[in-house]
Amino acid sequence: QVSDRPSNANAPASSDRGFRLTMSETLEWKVAMTCGGCSKAITALVSKLDGVDNVDADWEAKTVKVTGTKLDQDAITAAIGKTGKEILAKPGDAADAAE
Repeated sequence: QVSDRPSNANAPASSDRGFRLTMSETLEWKVAMTCGGCSKAITALVSKLDGVDNVDADWEAKTVKVTGTKLDQDAITAAIGKTGKEILAKPGDAADAAE
């Protein structure tokens, strides 16, 4: 059966239709957290930063995973530091690669 409707094969790419594709990234910190209150405090501060879409602070695993676009690693590190928790490793640290 032949259709006289055009196929999507020749449709313009999404960027040609006015959509803007942005790449999301996830960065991970190792942080000395001892309870759920620690993770809540970190989540509250980091969530307010520009470009942050999601914060997953897991006090048992001692990880803070931040997902978003155009993340400012220094600003996130500073926000975590404001909670008074010790940062054990930042994204790109040699400790990250060893684990």
